[in-house]
Amino acid sequence: MMRKALTSIAVAALAACATNPQVDEGKQLIAKGNFEEGLAKLEQAARERPNDAGARNAYITQREAIVGIYVRDLERMRRSLKDRRRTGGMERTFQRAIGFESKIRQYDTGEFFVRSAVEGAGTEGFNLVWQREDNLPSLEEVGNPQLWLARVAGS
Repeated sequence: MMRKALTSIAVAALAACATNPQVDEGKQLIAKGNFEEGLAKLEQAARERPNDAGARNAYITQREAIVGIYVRDLERMRRSLKDRRRTGGMERTFQRAIGFESKIRQYDTGEFFVRSAVEGAGTEGFNLVWQREDNLPSLEEVGNPQLWLARVAGS
């Protein structure tokens, strides 16, 4: 009886150590920079094998690493824009001449649209913007995200 239990435990342990091709493929895609596709593979592997701690751990770890990349980039960009907004004298005149202030306003408007769309429909709802050309917001909708949400996300 004890031998049978030990054999069952050993078989279960070996099965848990077996590699999961979806996990391997997801990690490879992420390593190549295909973050969304790679995360989708890892999430699928974790859902299909809910008792596979390795698949679940790979998904969570990779997702957190990718979010960290985007957050660092976003914070660096915000700091840079904030620093540029504080400039004065000749540099300020140069920024006006090349239209930098206009670009800052466009960035601010785009950031407002994305933040409002994600708050209104979640990330999945916002991602509808990429599915079809008809889902892209008009200039009016960029300024008033509720119009886009009502049209595309049904919110």
